[in-house]
Amino acid sequence: MTTTTKPLRFNKLDRLLTMRYLKSHKEPAKRIFVRLFEPYIDLFQFSSEEDKYESIASLFITFGTSMLLNRHIDKKDIDVSINMDYMLMYGIVDHYIDSKNISTEEKENRMTIIKNILYLDIKPAVMTKAVQILYDIYQKYKHNDVVIKYIRKAFEGEYFSYKVQYAEHTYEMYKKACGMKGSTMYCLHKVMNGLELNEKWDYNVGYLGQLLDDISDVDADNKNGINTMATYILKRDGYLDVLFYEILNEIAEFPDDDYTLYRATMTMLNYYIVNESSHFTDSLKLKVLPYSLLKPGLKINQLLGKSLCDMIYQN
Repeated sequence: MTTTTKPLRFNKLDRLLTMRYLKSHKEPAKRIFVRLFEPYIDLFQFSSEEDKYESIASLFITFGTSMLLNRHIDKKDIDVSINMDYMLMYGIVDHYIDSKNISTEEKENRMTIIKNILYLDIKPAVMTKAVQILYDIYQKYKHNDVVIKYIRKAFEGEYFSYKVQYAEHTYEMYKKACGMKGSTMYCLHKVMNGLELNEKWDYNVGYLGQLLDDISDVDADNKNGINTMATYILKRDGYLDVLFYEILNEIAEFPDDDYTLYRATMTMLNYYIVNESSHFTDSLKLKVLPYSLLKPGLKINQLLGKSLCDMIYQN
């Protein structure tokens, strides 16, 4: 893969369509999120104010993009209760199981509890709030074979990623873990909403979303001894330029219509991460800057997370 390709210009039509989707719902997404998420604010543990803002922003982005995808594909109002179920599932996977605040032993214990629910339909003797939510969601969807299949796949992807990230592996293994973790959660969202899956493109959307997340977290993951595709490339090359081009080339292949939204948002995030990270070369930063929609130094997740927390805690 070449690293001298001229960066893709941000497609103007993609940008206009994305802004239209953002404005298409009668109730602003932030207000819907705050209204629905407020009862669950104490579900997650945060190591610092910065961690809290990042986590809340991540949950909102998951919820918000779910809303946008529904509008984009179905051209109709969304069922926010389904997307809330999905967001809580994502939150439990990404913040309850994969929390940096718990020991490996505790992670294994939580995995066992979840496996008992998802595969044996066993109600745990002790119910924490997170386990209760997971159990209730499982009961709600357990007669829908397709949804249950992808709920299980989501946890299998998380478990595989968890096992891989604490040992030294090959590039192919880290790429597989990245793809499994990202794609299974994305596919879960689609089947929960009754949307048709496209095996190739939906896998790529989830994989690229997870890869962007891994690049953003590369410093924290290195600090905590977590191995990902991004930490592997950084150790191998000393910088992450090759991942920028890989993401760019994959995005360029997305078909029109159903993937316009993701082509637009991932292009924007790819440029943004290059400007914000210290792990891309200066030459790439200069090449990308004219195409960026977001100003360097704009800490989106921190600003968004603080804004959401202000709304949540003032209610």
